[in-house]
Amino acid sequence: MRKYIVVIVMLTAFVGAIQSQEVVRCGNKGSYASYPPLSVSRSKSHGGDQSYFMEYRKLNIHERNNQPIPTNDWWTNMINGDDHVNGNDLTGHLWSYPLYVQATRYGLDVKYPNYWIDNGTEMKAHTKVMVKGVNYAPSKTMVQWWHDWDVAFSLEDGDK
Repeated sequence: MRKYIVVIVMLTAFVGAIQSQEVVRCGNKGSYASYPPLSVSRSKSHGGDQSYFMEYRKLNIHERNNQPIPTNDWWTNMINGDDHVNGNDLTGHLWSYPLYVQATRYGLDVKYPNYWIDNGTEMKAHTKVMVKGVNYAPSKTMVQWWHDWDVAFSLEDGDK
């Protein structure tokens, strides 16, 4: 009986080692996984490894030579705004405190949040300033350039 337990433990360790991710070292103390775990990288529209999808997806940004693309800045979700499309919204909230801006299918909303939703996880605003154009319905954002504290972007409607 003991031999069977040892064999099962060894097989479990072997299978775990085959599926484990490679650790990529960053600096002296940092590291990250070489790819996302397949168990958490599946979606309804894509049943496999999402890292391939993320690596080759089209980003709404004009890449600049030798300048990294930020992945956690206050405006970053403009880069892949199609993930956030919900009704009129082209992006999530771009928090430029104390206001937030949101790109929409009619232009921009500028809001001053002044209350929390009931579960306390997000601030909302009762009023907004809407920036619209005549005969203008943008379908995506395009980030032109950026620095640490600012970003320039366009809301594209065909050739407008």
